[in-house]
Amino acid sequence: MNKALPLDVADVRQRFFTAGPTNLYQLLTTLDDRIAEINTRSANSDAACLTQAPVAYGIDPFGRTFTFHAQCFVSRGSAADFLLWGQQGGSVFLYIAEGVMHIAARLTPQTGGDGGTPIYAVDAWFGVGYNNAGECGDKVGFDSCSYGAIELHADAARHNFELIVAGVGFGYCGAQLQSDGTEIYALGSLDMGTTCIEQRSACVHASDLSELPACADPLTRFPNAALGRTSTTGSRQTFGASLYPGGADNQIRLDGSATDSLSFGPSQPPAGVGEFVSATAAAK
Repeated sequence: MNKALPLDVADVRQRFFTAGPTNLYQLLTTLDDRIAEINTRSANSDAACLTQAPVAYGIDPFGRTFTFHAQCFVSRGSAADFLLWGQQGGSVFLYIAEGVMHIAARLTPQTGGDGGTPIYAVDAWFGVGYNNAGECGDKVGFDSCSYGAIELHADAARHNFELIVAGVGFGYCGAQLQSDGTEIYALGSLDMGTTCIEQRSACVHASDLSELPACADPLTRFPNAALGRTSTTGSRQTFGASLYPGGADNQIRLDGSATDSLSFGPSQPPAGVGEFVSATAAAK
């Protein structure tokens, strides 16, 4: 692989650590908020679903297949919006379908943490832009606002993460970042709309996101496969195919249809998963 041209470090900071749908901090906050909601609901609750056997179901994010488990679900006000959660083998599984974003997340407990506070390794897959055509921007199509796929792997015990994105309106047609807690290496194809720029790279300090001249062994850092978009036609124009990772491998289809790459989870709570209802309240 040839050495990539440099990415704009300021743009990397803006896209992935400051604002927008690919902001790492906001993605983690979203997960934290849902976990806090589940903990609040479950504390001192007598809902029968909390003690029922977990129900297995499949998700297939971006070309891969995983088995998830759920015990309870909460409706968000429509058949298409709901929250699933459950535990199996010590891991916690979440699937969230609500408006603009769908999330599948698996949290695996790790040893360590301060004062006995539990820490987790997180594997999460996000789809962004489900309601664009009716509720975002000029409401004319799936590309009215940002639309795409995000994959996140983070390990609090080792202070590392990997962030993988591909989309329309993300700033990058396809990109991948990895940190070992000291350095962050980024590699991606910038989005010019009708075209995507050849892959470029950046290396920054993990502590303050200031630029480094080079990262150690950058081309062997990524443990997970990259994502990039195929060429697709939106409501106004054709969007070019990502040049990272390039070729046919791991290129996702984004066209706003019900069968594109953002359709990776269940459309309703799987059969057998219990609705989160207080047994005491239900008996009244």
